[in-house]
Amino acid sequence: SDVICRALTKRLSQKARIESAEAWLARLDEVHSRGKLPTATRTAWYCSGCPHNSSTVAPEGSIVSAGIGCHTMAMWMDRNVVMGTHMGAEGAQWIGMTP
Repeated sequence: SDVICRALTKRLSQKARIESAEAWLARLDEVHSRGKLPTATRTAWYCSGCPHNSSTVAPEGSIVSAGIGCHTMAMWMDRNVVMGTHMGAEGAQWIGMTP
């Protein structure tokens, strides 16, 4: 809506001044010019007591895939999970990997 407002105001201001739109854009510019507060970031992780905490740890040397669901988080947990797939295709990627 901000982009549309800017485009419309620019176009319409060629014919007439629209003070309410100019005030709105000035307010937007003021808000956007504020410094952003630093925020802490936290990578999503399993809840304490979740069975995925241990069930998604891959044995050394194995290739593991994640399906859809919260266990997909194992892909960014340094657990040797190398790929994921969409709903309904869990296991289909193994078909192409079979000898």
